[in-house]
Amino acid sequence: MPGACSGEDALATAAEVLNRGGILVHPTSTLYGLGGRPNPDIDARIAGIKGRPGGSLIRLAATAHEARMAVPQRQWPPAAARLAGAFWPGPLTLIVCQVAIRVDPHPVPAALLGLVGGSMTSTSFNRTGDAPAATAEDVRSLMAAVQPARGPAGWLDGPPSPAGGPPSTLVRVDESGAVKILREGAVPAEAVREFAP
Repeated sequence: MPGACSGEDALATAAEVLNRGGILVHPTSTLYGLGGRPNPDIDARIAGIKGRPGGSLIRLAATAHEARMAVPQRQWPPAAARLAGAFWPGPLTLIVCQVAIRVDPHPVPAALLGLVGGSMTSTSFNRTGDAPAATAEDVRSLMAAVQPARGPAGWLDGPPSPAGGPPSTLVRVDESGAVKILREGAVPAEAVREFAP
């Protein structure tokens, strides 16, 4: 399909899309995501595709070290370090110092992140209020609907396919170390509480 990054050079092509200021549909361990380089203009374009107000997006990071770099000059609370150690790479998104970040275990975005500086912004690929794209067929249908109005987006796919099912679990850890589960997803709330104070 137009915009797809495929073949042996797919990762390099996808990295070029991002480095030129483009956006990219990509698999994660749970669902398909839509992302780009950390940039307010990119975030605004993604928000337009989703049909929601602008705002900061989740950061995907290649490693826990890169995740910490997304929260510069801040010390992570011990509770955040415990949760990251227990569930990363994995479907747990932590909000620390107002930055939402995840280290996803899917090999495709992990390899891509290694080519684009270790992190990118990302969110589920869907129109707000609709179910997120969980299959390649979902991606094709949604891209056909949004590209005429919002411009082209690249698509980097590859095995394994996303698992589908719930999105990542979203947990906020404030500066005092207090933990709040904002959205229960692929990591059960009970498992989170085992590592929270």
